[in-house]
Amino acid sequence: MPVETNLAETITIAWTVTVTTLLLCNLTNILVHFYVNGNPSAKRMILLQGLLLAAGAIIGIISLLLIPLVYRLRRVPPPMGLVVFGACCAAAPILALLVRSLG
Repeated sequence: MPVETNLAETITIAWTVTVTTLLLCNLTNILVHFYVNGNPSAKRMILLQGLLLAAGAIIGIISLLLIPLVYRLRRVPPPMGLVVFGACCAAAPILALLVRSLG
């Protein structure tokens, strides 16, 4: 196995942390959505849902910006399945925020 540079390892770790955070934000957002639909009196949970969506969108942009850096700096590219999964996790809150803002 080729040895990766410290910078490549650092960028890869940062990218995988963003993907993990996005997965948790997305899953929690879905759970809160179902909770709010079942309990309309839970007004504060709507605020949590908006915060999770905004945080997911910001982290999603960061994650999408890190993907080209990971490919450029690493000698061995990450598995394609992980890249596609990470890109989908990153795009989901961005698209949801866009759809919500458009109507």
